[in-house]
Amino acid sequence: MLDYLDNDRQRKRPTSLRVSGAIVLVLALVMGVAYVLRYGFPTFNNAPVQAQVPTPEPTILPTPTPRPGEFVLNPSDLILPTNGQFAATGTQLLYRRWLRQVPMPTLKEHIYNWTLQHHTEYAQKYYLSCEAAVIRMTLAPLGIHLTEDQILSEIPFSPDDPEKGLVITDIDGSTYNEDGSINWGNYGAHAPVVASMLEWYLAQYGLDDLISVEIQALDDAELAATINSDPDLIGAIIWVARGPDGGLPPTNEIGQVLGEHVQWVSPILDEEGNLVIFDVWPWPDQPFHNATTLNRQLFQYRTILVRRVN
Repeated sequence: MLDYLDNDRQRKRPTSLRVSGAIVLVLALVMGVAYVLRYGFPTFNNAPVQAQVPTPEPTILPTPTPRPGEFVLNPSDLILPTNGQFAATGTQLLYRRWLRQVPMPTLKEHIYNWTLQHHTEYAQKYYLSCEAAVIRMTLAPLGIHLTEDQILSEIPFSPDDPEKGLVITDIDGSTYNEDGSINWGNYGAHAPVVASMLEWYLAQYGLDDLISVEIQALDDAELAATINSDPDLIGAIIWVARGPDGGLPPTNEIGQVLGEHVQWVSPILDEEGNLVIFDVWPWPDQPFHNATTLNRQLFQYRTILVRRVN
């Protein structure tokens, strides 16, 4: 049967489809010959094939891992919100972590170097605003940035008691009256007022559990010994006064001292063991390196000590 089918298939004449295919093939050959006769054979340019260069992937460097005992300081963590109150922001929490964990030698060096670089920016704005200026200078390297005018609007004033508030009638005025007498109404404030304001701002910014403020009576030698031996000390504030011709300045019955002034003492000593002092008055050539200071005994050697709480 299969042989029959093949023989039968061979005897059949081509179908119309096969005839159409043959006609198309003949026409294609004719058109090809006509094109060659008229235009010639086509030419092909052997253009070099450019290799596709892959787009380089960005290199992602691994985050450096601190070595044991090493803490990486990120300067962006050192600025707290400046709204005058505690705010549990991410930056604030990062800064608290840094302040709690940074080794004390690193923290002392940070505070010294910061003050060295920025103390001129924190010079007192007014003739009698040294207390406000020293509060700014104390808090700024801890991340609390205030203005003198803000502090002066929040610090207490007193008409005649520098233990309770600023005794000042004209913040830019003279300490002398027109007749040459001493104007005790243009004075300043003593250690309890400044210490209270430091504690208040630390509480407002949520750092009162990490930073402590204490008043102690320390003469210059005792202060230097404390700086040298106290591992948690991050700075101090002292009261000084310059008398006429190197002598003692005038005082009055309530303990005011003419020329009362405050200075910031660095938490590190110099190579010779001297106090390193930054003055909020814009004196040149700071810091001062002094073994002794001016007439601190008139203020009972009261010193504000600022420490990190461990």
